[in-house]
Amino acid sequence: MSTGEVLQRFQPLQRAGKDLVRACTAAGHHDRRASLALRVSDDGHRVLLICRSRGCSVEAITAGVGLTVKDLFDNPGPRSARRPRLSPMAEARREVLLEARRQPWTREDVQLRYFAADALKFADQARRDAQDTPIGHQIIALAAQLTTEAEALLADLER
Repeated sequence: MSTGEVLQRFQPLQRAGKDLVRACTAAGHHDRRASLALRVSDDGHRVLLICRSRGCSVEAITAGVGLTVKDLFDNPGPRSARRPRLSPMAEARREVLLEARRQPWTREDVQLRYFAADALKFADQARRDAQDTPIGHQIIALAAQLTTEAEALLADLER
């Protein structure tokens, strides 16, 4: 079932920022307000939903409109074909964030790990955007310097 067909089952919907909202469809949840939020994933192949009022289960929400949880996922093919390959910097950022999330927030270096991850994200985006500008080589040099500093910060945290 396509994401468009799934959204049709949840009509009427209203836009609220990035979400589409309506009263919750779960059995036994009699809503007067729009507590059910729906969003199509960035890849366009999944419908994400959450009841922000009672936290109704996905199964109960989908059953309320005659769907199953499986219907929320459009199957375009193998997973590897859908997911774009991450750049090396994006992969490094992912690893830094995974390490930071394993640490207690009270540790002094956790905030620095998040800072380094943000620096890697910014440098990667700047590097990609710089290719279309007349001063691209300067932006790429600054992104490389930022990446080097983030890597040095992470190396210091490992010691």
